[in-house]
Amino acid sequence: MRSSRLPLWLGGLLVACAPEPFGPPVSASTGPQTPRLELFPAAVGTARAQPVLALGLRYESEASPEPWLLVEGNPTSATRVNLQQGLVSEAIRERLLPLRDLPQVDSHSRLFRPTVPLLEGQRYTLIGPGALALPLDITAEPALPYWSRLLPTGNRTARVGVYCGAPARVQQDVPPPVGASAQFDVAEGLGTTGALKQSCVTVRPREASGEFIAPVSLKGVALDPSPFRVSNETREVDSLCPGGVALGAGCLRIGGEALEVEEVDGEALWNLTCASKSVVRVVSKGKLTLPWGDCHERDTLEALRLDASGVSSHAIVKVALPPPAPNVVINEVLANPSGQEPQQEWIELANLGRATASIADWRLQDGGGEVTLPSFVMAPGAFALLVRDNYVAPSDKDKDMAPAEGTLLIRLPQLGHSGLSNSGEALALVDANGRVLARYPALAATRAGVSRARRPGACSGAAADFAEHASPGASPGAPNVFE
Repeated sequence: MRSSRLPLWLGGLLVACAPEPFGPPVSASTGPQTPRLELFPAAVGTARAQPVLALGLRYESEASPEPWLLVEGNPTSATRVNLQQGLVSEAIRERLLPLRDLPQVDSHSRLFRPTVPLLEGQRYTLIGPGALALPLDITAEPALPYWSRLLPTGNRTARVGVYCGAPARVQQDVPPPVGASAQFDVAEGLGTTGALKQSCVTVRPREASGEFIAPVSLKGVALDPSPFRVSNETREVDSLCPGGVALGAGCLRIGGEALEVEEVDGEALWNLTCASKSVVRVVSKGKLTLPWGDCHERDTLEALRLDASGVSSHAIVKVALPPPAPNVVINEVLANPSGQEPQQEWIELANLGRATASIADWRLQDGGGEVTLPSFVMAPGAFALLVRDNYVAPSDKDKDMAPAEGTLLIRLPQLGHSGLSNSGEALALVDANGRVLARYPALAATRAGVSRARRPGACSGAAADFAEHASPGASPGAPNVFE
């Protein structure tokens, strides 16, 4: 099996927050020191670790400076020796977890952070000098809810980190935070605005540069351990926002059947609240379109924008809806059914608008030509399934999902040139005047019986708007489901 040399240097970070005190030194041992593994937060009950954690090593004498590695599973002794020598097979490389070495608390201790959540119910092994192996079992029942980092995204730099998740009861009386790579300040909610206090927290590193890893938890919530680069750079960008409301370098427009949010430069987190319901989205340079959702005539729309430097902007807009109109989209496509092809292929349309759609002389276009749809109507929220003339609704014995009861079946002489291509085929829905109403990108089909489904709020017809449908694989005539 092909092997390669793995660099063993693990970079140091900024000065860390003081962790909980380590226990007393371990007793003397022969050979390489075998440190005691301590977990933050501490394991309880079954002695299994939490998915988001810091790992402490307590030595009898001076802590060994050699690097440690974290591997998924229980590697053999020969594999551990190879790892310590820097020889890594491709199979083992895939099982290595990113591990940051935080500054020492004292001369008898080491502190590490895995920078990804560990898998629930999985065993890991911490491998050190002399091929020492310390097993680490992760609980299948995490004690804390988990909040992901929404801002900044990916490898972007930022002055603040914003972490959000399902609403949780914030705990005030908890141990001090452990495992952060630098001192920091924290605000409940989005920045200093106080919005979404029960489902978001904003962390501002006190150092204005370097790499930052959030603490293991804050106020009873586990935080995304992925690091981000800290930058004190601020962007002075004026938003050009004709026909809309400018918020910092962002722009909010209300029109048609949707809200449009645009970022002139960089990225920002937007919180839009209407009819007591909130939508939170991160918008990178460009535009994001959101459906009206729960906004109605004479409602008040509250818009909050928080950029990567921690600066917030706020606006309140009175909603004046345009006249109700239909909005028919290509909502779901099954190009690779478990049953016979192309007979069992289908395309689902959905009317997302607030008025009935009257379909007359509309056409479905693909790479091989077009087919004219028969006349029919779709009420607001209704679905219609475009199928071939010889389509047979699956029974309970079939692997494909049957259309929901009452779903309108629109039978056509063909779908695609010779059926829907499994390698990807762009589709367009065109009205009688030749106006393109909806698009579907040329995406390769997924596993048999699994559809490509439109994500909630997606309106552009771009590839990012569609994802693989969750179990049971498709939902013809019903709302889409995602993992």
